Amino acid sequence: FAVGTAEPLPPADRLLLAHAVSLISIELGKPAKVQSAEQRLRAVVTRTLFDAPERMDAGLLRYFGFEPADTVAVAVLTEVGPLLPAERQVGAALAAEGIPHLTASVGADVAVVLPADRAREIAARVQDRVRAQLGRPVRCGLGGACAVTDANTSVRQALSAARAVRDGGGAPVVFAELGTFSVLLGMQDPDALQAIARTGLEALDAYDEKNGASGRLVETLAAYLEHNGQAETTAVALGIHRHTLRNRLARIAELTGRDLDSIHTRVEWWLAVKAREMLNGRGG
Repeated sequence: FAVGTAEPLPPADRLLLAHAVSLISIELGKPAKVQSAEQRLRAVVTRTLFDAPERMDAGLLRYFGFEPADTVAVAVLTEVGPLLPAERQVGAALAAEGIPHLTASVGADVAVVLPADRAREIAARVQDRVRAQLGRPVRCGLGGACAVTDANTSVRQALSAARAVRDGGGAPVVFAELGTFSVLLGMQDPDALQAIARTGLEALDAYDEKNGASGRLVETLAAYLEHNGQAETTAVALGIHRHTLRNRLARIAELTGRDLDSIHTRVEWWLAVKAREMLNGRGG
């Protein structure tokens, strides 16, 4: 190792540098078998934390840099492809961060336990690196901050957050920032989302297709729901006259046989609209 400076290092800095070099040398000198065994132990500790936190040994937590009273948040990376290379890339990205962490696969995904105060920024960097290395549209969900022994709650939130947005090009999705509909829809598989997205809107799609106005009635309905049924603000948002809006809403009611003033109808249609956005990669 070599360090170049304009001035000689003072004794305290030389001592710190020597200590850092020693730590780096120890880490680099670890045999591959030791690193592999350590990673397996890390995975076991992580799964125990998720599945049986009451059995968690404080000494094992401390070995990986956590105290039982620490506050953590869990990030989950999805769409990672084959787990072995994915876990390897996640491990390399976390090692580059130099922070305490725990990680293990959860089904086809990879979960990471991080210090809560830096979880968002670290999760974003890890996601970017893993996405670049694997060449895949890796998504990332981030659960809420919690005691380390409550990480099982945070991992469930992170899974819901990761599934709530179908676009793999964005930053980590934070569970606490999601709306209820996004969480509920994010838990559905694509077939279920397709079914929800068609609910009550087929007649509008057919009308628009027949009249060469693809998506116009659905767009109008979505804007009307977005603006809480306020005709004035909806018309402004769409850039149309109020009379045009009223005509479109009347057509929607006629085609569907539904009452636009019914809260049940509005909720059903809002779910359908959000499901479509999610399938198109615009959910949030």
